[in-house]
Amino acid sequence: MGTSNKIVRSKKAHYSPQEIETILFPKMPIHTSEVALVFGKGLMTAFLAQRAAHLVEAGVVEKILVMGGVASALSKDTPGYLELGVDQTLADNNLPPYHDNETEAEWARRILQNSNVPDSAILFENKSTNTGMNVTEAIKEHGLDHMKSAIIIAEAGHSRRLIETVRNFIPLKKDQDALALTIDPVFIPGFSRENWMHNDALVENFITPELQRLGFTPWDQDDYIKQGFITPASIKNETQHYQNVAHKDLQPQNRPPS
Repeated sequence: MGTSNKIVRSKKAHYSPQEIETILFPKMPIHTSEVALVFGKGLMTAFLAQRAAHLVEAGVVEKILVMGGVASALSKDTPGYLELGVDQTLADNNLPPYHDNETEAEWARRILQNSNVPDSAILFENKSTNTGMNVTEAIKEHGLDHMKSAIIIAEAGHSRRLIETVRNFIPLKKDQDALALTIDPVFIPGFSRENWMHNDALVENFITPELQRLGFTPWDQDDYIKQGFITPASIKNETQHYQNVAHKDLQPQNRPPS
């Protein structure tokens, strides 16, 4: 695992929208990479899988690793997504609804197959019940820790936590040829960098709790650093490492349309 519980972030009660974007869903480069990582995220899983299919179609990645053993209906995030109307936008995006008792990984795989992604390009992990297990099972079943580069397809507000969860198990060290990471953030339907801050339900249900979990704002519980779930990551260092790997092995890409 990563660093110890001694790491403490400086906490502030309030951040500007620009500061929140820099913290939670920073803009990062994309190059042709070894794999796209799709972490199960309740109703947003479908949109993350759709985005990954676009990256395969554009030639940005050859493999997609879908993860998540929880039924989409039972995800702790689903009530918040229902409040934001995410379920109503599935059909608008030509995405099939989840089946009863279908796990997030199974739903994501079905969407990829419906998008003509070949089965040979789909890596599958269906045992995990939380984000940390997503990573540990991906390491055990698919050798994630031995891959060179990955694009994390993340619901935008979840982006920083996913990088820091991966780094909890695959540390970035100067003397180590560690997995290079970048983020391709996917916004909840109806939202973007321009308007997310104007929706109280989104801020209350997703943005504020995420800042608390990551240790950027005060919380009445131990943040995820203290609980040992994440290792703090520098986006500058992550970008530099990804770019260094890119200069050796990867080709620059324009992001396909979202």
